[in-house]
This record gives sequence, structure tokens and C-alpha cells, in this order.
Amino acid sequence: AGVVIQEHTPVINIQDGPVVHTQNDVLSAGTVVIAGGLHSTDLAKKLGMTFPIKPVRGQALEVAAAGPIVSRTVKFSKHLHLTPRPNNHVVIGATTEPGVWDDEPVKADIEHLLAEAKKVAPALAGAKIMRTWAGLRPKGPKGRPYIGPVEGHKNIYLSAGHYKIGFYLAPLSAQRVAQMVCS
Repeated sequence: AGVVIQEHTPVINIQDGPVVHTQNDVLSAGTVVIAGGLHSTDLAKKLGMTFPIKPVRGQALEVAAAGPIVSRTVKFSKHLHLTPRPNNHVVIGATTEPGVWDDEPVKADIEHLLAEAKKVAPALAGAKIMRTWAGLRPKGPKGRPYIGPVEGHKNIYLSAGHYKIGFYLAPLSAQRVAQMVCS
């Protein structure tokens, strides 16, 4: 018994058994958990399961401020929060862009986020941008993840669609899947 994790190994197909086809291998497994973020939809389709996961791009930036700005994460609106980091750095986020598959930050959007942050925290006026990024959040139907068995397929499970709370839910999701697999 055990687990095999093969990073950066695209899965071509999954069949009952379960059997996993990768670019380089055909692997038999006692259990398969599909946890491929946005790409989980493609794998679930191969098993006849419809689970629409949509991308939602989020952009953010980290700045170096002259002094402390906030002592904890402060959410000012649906699209603006400030999160403190060490050394007077502050993370400013984030955009919410449904249906966008591009994970590159857009200069105008980053500048807009910074301008909005300066309105609520004028001490950011001289802040230096340290880094910017964008990521794609996998949003499940109604904004909720699916965690459970793939109907009609023994020992195949899906854990996907966690959207903005994936980092927070990952341990709980993993625990729930482990309970299902082991029961």
C-alpha cells in the first residue's frame, strides 16, 4: 500500500480498474483521486462525469512600504484586501476575472489595484512594487467544490473546484477524501 505522486506528468485518460494512462506509462491503481484544479473537468469528462469548473483569474501585487500599514489582513471591498508581510511588505489583492485563462498580470489592472489601495491607505503613496502575479482559480458550480466519488466508477474520486478558498480547504478536503478512500 502507498501513494505514488508523479508531478508534471499529464494524464491522457482514466479508465475503470482504475487504470491511469499518462504520456509515458499505463498505471494500475487501487484508488485514483482526480485533483487537477481547472483540468479536473477534462479528466472527469473522460469518465462521463459533467463537472463544470470555470477559471477565474486573480491578480495581486506585493509592495515595500516605508512603515507598517496593517497588522492583519483587512478586506476593504470584494476586490481589495491588504495583507501584511515581514519587513513592511504588503500584499494587495485581488482582481476577480471570470472566464479568463491567462495567468499573466496586466499592468493596468495592477496599477488600478495599487491606486485603490492608496485611497484606503495613503501611507502606501511611496511604496515600491516588489512583485506582481496572477493565478487561475478553479470555480465549481455555485462557487462550491465537489469532493466525493465519481458516480458509476469504483475507487475513483474527485476533489476540485475550490475557487478562492482552496488553500484553506486543502487540508480538510484531503482528510475527507482519505476518509472516503479508507472506508
